[in-house]
Amino acid sequence: MATYTVTRSDPICLIDASPVAPALTAAECTGPGSSSAPTVTAATTNGITYVISADRATVTATPNTGYQLASLPTGWTLLGGQAVYETNLVSPGACLVSVAPAAPAAIQSVCISGSAPQSLPTITFATTSDVVYSVTAGPYAAGTTQIVTATAATGYQFSTTGIPSGWTLVGPGATSASATYSVAFDAALTCGTATTPSFTNNVCLANGAAGSRFTIPTTDGVDYYLGTTKEAAGTHPVADGTTVTITALAQPGYGLTGITTWSHTFVSAPTCLGVEGVSVHPPTQPASTTQGALPVSSGGLASTGAPVALLVLIGSLLALAGCAMCIGATDRRWFHSA
Repeated sequence: MATYTVTRSDPICLIDASPVAPALTAAECTGPGSSSAPTVTAATTNGITYVISADRATVTATPNTGYQLASLPTGWTLLGGQAVYETNLVSPGACLVSVAPAAPAAIQSVCISGSAPQSLPTITFATTSDVVYSVTAGPYAAGTTQIVTATAATGYQFSTTGIPSGWTLVGPGATSASATYSVAFDAALTCGTATTPSFTNNVCLANGAAGSRFTIPTTDGVDYYLGTTKEAAGTHPVADGTTVTITALAQPGYGLTGITTWSHTFVSAPTCLGVEGVSVHPPTQPASTTQGALPVSSGGLASTGAPVALLVLIGSLLALAGCAMCIGATDRRWFHSA
């Protein structure tokens, strides 16, 4: 009896499966120096298992038993029996925020009273949370230059497009974490006091009133102002009855201590009677007078309205005439007795 062996191989029936692209969320800046993490979410597909790399750079699709990859969509690359998808997530970078440093304030020397002729200059900085300022510790001398350094806090930077005037970026790039600023102190001051201006009220002279006036002295390093008008040294007329205020201001390179402002109210215009130093105001009539009585002036003397100089002259002549009469009478008595 003869036998015949037949080997049968059943066909493998694989089901086609097509991978699906993952859902991607790129990282975004959430604040100065900080960003959100990117996310990669694999799809759920029958017959395929997805594996996401630790760095989220790739997703690998592997067909399950009984399945095979077919019809790869755009973005997938066949690699052996698997397909690979590159996420191409872009990092947002350092997420640096540009900030502008504030100029430091230079406090210059000023003249002070006491043993020290002038104060020492100082530097003050703005208070900000995104910039730190530094400078060589003082004290500083007048006439020197100090370099201030501004350092951007974490998450911040300086840029050439936003840097204020006076600041210089450190480094060759368009952005930097630090910048410098030069603070120049003025030269030492020449300290002194302003000479007091003089004020002269209007008085009567032999040829009329002298006029109210003030005199500006000549003082090195000092300018004098009447209001906002600079007044030259010398005497300046002013209207009677007005009040003026003179202010002394130091010229560049000078400083003042002591009194720098003076005010004076000038008297009203006097009535001059032609005699130097003699001036009166018009007499004031009393509220009620007795008929025939002379009006009484404010000084208590009777006033006839005649000029004082004329009255003095008449009185002097009468006194001389009386003396002459006395002398004549004496001479006659002596003659008769003889």
